[in-house]
Amino acid sequence: MNGPGAVPIVVCVWDGLTYPGIDCSLRSPKFLKAVPPLWQVPLSGLFATIESAHPVFEAISDEATTSSRGHSVRLSVWLNKNKQTLFLAGDRMIDGDRYLAPQHDLPPIDPSRLTAINWDGVNFRVESQTSQRKPESIQAFMSSYLRAEEQFDVLIDDDRSGEASDLVGLQVDRSELVVTLVHCKYSSAVIPGARLADLYEVCLV
Repeated sequence: MNGPGAVPIVVCVWDGLTYPGIDCSLRSPKFLKAVPPLWQVPLSGLFATIESAHPVFEAISDEATTSSRGHSVRLSVWLNKNKQTLFLAGDRMIDGDRYLAPQHDLPPIDPSRLTAINWDGVNFRVESQTSQRKPESIQAFMSSYLRAEEQFDVLIDDDRSGEASDLVGLQVDRSELVVTLVHCKYSSAVIPGARLADLYEVCLV
């Protein structure tokens, strides 16, 4: 591929033959339990990870090479430079150098960390600002609140059916994309309260 922004084509060379890099995925050998864990590249033997949470690949058998734009390097060098995303059992994954695992034993939110918002001037029975930009709506208030209190590179303000959220804030933080989702729901009465109907409105959308 040529031209600005073109993605270089990576190929693997093994035993004198060339294979597209996309066909050389990592997979864990079946029924194999090893410490450190082993990953298999189908056409180049086995690779060991030195530490599963921060994988460093090294070959423990004959090794293939990779070639891109005329430069050839050993496959282990390429893997360590271009970190892979590995999906593991139990909803765990290794994303580059980060080991991510669900935390099912998190304690409840500490009430001292919650901040009450001043809702003066908001009609809790009006959820969407619609195309009329109703200033008394919950959505219009939250849009103004987020723009005043948070820092976003992009703030998407949308209330059409099927949207991911009424307000979506996007912020690039170095190599990370931080996404803030705010979903607005109205109250079935003028004064908000612990009503089952309102709970259904929020949870069963």
